[in-house]
Amino acid sequence: MYNEGQTVGAIDGTSHEVYRPVHGQRKYYSGHRQYHCIHSQVVVDCTGRIRHIETGFLGHQNDAQQFNLMSRIGHDLPFPDQCVLLANKIYPNKFLLMTP
Repeated sequence: MYNEGQTVGAIDGTSHEVYRPVHGQRKYYSGHRQYHCIHSQVVVDCTGRIRHIETGFLGHQNDAQQFNLMSRIGHDLPFPDQCVLLANKIYPNKFLLMTP
């Protein structure tokens, strides 16, 4: 488990309700929310400034699945070795993230 480091920000997902698609309805349906949606992942720094947003994740995916699809975290969005993002318990407890 990766739980050491200084928290420099946080990451979380949010849902955006959309009209029921004509094709591929299942991919966009969130059983948890009970509507069709797309999701966004937002990274904020310790002052509350938005530093990165990725959107367009399918409604049936949870935060952990979305995080694994994100392209920039750890690659184009650099972090010093001792720094982590605070995340809720559904995210993987691995490099760059600190979960409860």
